[in-house]
Amino acid sequence: MGPDKTILLFDDFERDEPAPDKEMVGNGWETDSKGRAGGKKQVDLDNGALHVTLAAAADRVVSVWHDPAYSNVLVELRFQLAEGSDLAVHFADMRR
Repeated sequence: MGPDKTILLFDDFERDEPAPDKEMVGNGWETDSKGRAGGKKQVDLDNGALHVTLAAAADRVVSVWHDPAYSNVLVELRFQLAEGSDLAVHFADMRR
């Protein structure tokens, strides 16, 4: 990132969830597990990483989002996928 850039959102996920058996990502992050997976935990924080796993009870893919208070941004992401995994990243302005 260049010197003329301002970081608007950064999360290193280096924290523990208050209740390890519940999906509580924190820091403004939301998921759809309650409605899509019957409340089964699909998103977990572990060793500075956000782990996403589709629950057997889920009726479609897992959504994880952070509601931004900004526009016109550059996004940088890092992923580590297990062999045979797949990934889709979508950006949507739900306010329009």
